[in-house]
Amino acid sequence: MPKIYPFEGYLVAPEHAHEVASPAYDSMTPQQRSTFAAANPNNYVNTMRVVGEFAEKERPTPDELLTANRKVLDCLIESNRFEPLLVPSIFLYQLEVDGHEQTGLVTEISVDDYKNNTIKIHEHTRNDHEDQLTKYHEVVGASSSPICLAYAQDPLIDALVNEIKKTESVLNFELDDGLRQTVWRVDDEIVIAQLRSAFEQIDYAYLTDGHHRSASGMRYAELSRSRNADHTGDEPYNYLLVALFPDMQLRVFSINRAVKDLGGLSAEELIKKLSENFVLEEAGAAAAEPVAPTHFGMLLNKRWYALKLKPEIVMPQDAVAGLDVSLLENLILKPILGMQDTRSDERLEYVAGITGETGMMDMHNHGWEVVFALHPTTLAQLIAVADANKVMPPKSTWFDPKARSGVFLRMR
Repeated sequence: MPKIYPFEGYLVAPEHAHEVASPAYDSMTPQQRSTFAAANPNNYVNTMRVVGEFAEKERPTPDELLTANRKVLDCLIESNRFEPLLVPSIFLYQLEVDGHEQTGLVTEISVDDYKNNTIKIHEHTRNDHEDQLTKYHEVVGASSSPICLAYAQDPLIDALVNEIKKTESVLNFELDDGLRQTVWRVDDEIVIAQLRSAFEQIDYAYLTDGHHRSASGMRYAELSRSRNADHTGDEPYNYLLVALFPDMQLRVFSINRAVKDLGGLSAEELIKKLSENFVLEEAGAAAAEPVAPTHFGMLLNKRWYALKLKPEIVMPQDAVAGLDVSLLENLILKPILGMQDTRSDERLEYVAGITGETGMMDMHNHGWEVVFALHPTTLAQLIAVADANKVMPPKSTWFDPKARSGVFLRMR
């Protein structure tokens, strides 16, 4: 298990928490992010703007935008919307939404623990995304989006967490999307030592959200080490900001798929080809939610269809090939709809399962010809893939609620 470390930096000021803490940024479209940023100038999202959020005629260059992001961050700090941590601290971080509650630890870990596979991954990253985030580290120089890790729930850690929760919280606020965030500060050296000792008994942590942030953090650390002749290993760039959550508390949703066109097929031809491997039932206007593995929903021509893999189809025994996301890719997206690389094909878009029927119908109404609903990948499947040192297809899991940006802040 990666060693945990208290960190120096900032915590959002309680009186500004509702204003500064971000919404679930990656579940918003570029237009939604742009509109939200304009309406909420003091929200942390304004430090994370990307070029695609701007109208084509108004787009700044990437370098101009990074400079603007840093300027907003400086303004947030100078206006006392963040309070400096006078003592290195670890934080207990509780998220509550829709009757669900999960409590994790926000702390630092060494980038070397990511490099040496003490943190297990389940997805590949894209070089272009790593490039963008590494440049962000160089120019903006801040981390406020904790990388989320899962660990095997442990009675000793649970007991320590429960004792900390008996103390007074330093933050307790609810965002407009219904997410309540409660934060407890841990700066007592004895309690920190107890937590560190307890986590040392855990074998591995599993990366659930933040593959690109982890990879770019590692890349930035290597770059910084090469530039720093006096490198000691204690510099901030040697560490990643993470949130560690017990595995049994996490909620996993699907990430559904939207396809721009049918690859030259008519709707009737698509249905005929699907019928070779799937039993199809038309559901009409009612959403066909997958009720079990190997079941899929399909939205086509504003009508829903339920797809179920035929029982005579031999299921792959491989940890990756047997996933529903792999079945969709290997039986539909590639052979029928003609996609060669689902990591980069611009005909493919992803729809967070938490948005439900509304999110899928919205994509369909905006010109995506067919949308597939998937049954969620389980955490047990994720762990099996990671333990086998394999990777899933891109966007195989969606964990919610997510740690938010604009609560914790550490400079690189």
